[in-house]
Amino acid sequence: MVDRHTPEVPSGPDTRVILKGRHMARALIGYVGISNDRILASEVARLRRRVTELEAELADQRASHRAELDLELHRIAEAAESVLT
Repeated sequence: MVDRHTPEVPSGPDTRVILKGRHMARALIGYVGISNDRILASEVARLRRRVTELEAELADQRASHRAELDLELHRIAEAAESVLT
């Protein structure tokens, strides 16, 4: 009895060539699929948006830290000035 779901595997000297061709055909069919390209493009777009968001957040944090640093340096300068006078 032959199982319909199991492909017949040829035997003989050309077996490797036939099997290699079969696997290559399967690989090409998988590669041609457009849905994978759409999924990948969507993921790349999402990641680019996220990178932009993170860059903006980093810029805000740097600006905030600069303002805090400027304020602290001003306090230190005032304290040093009062000690020197």
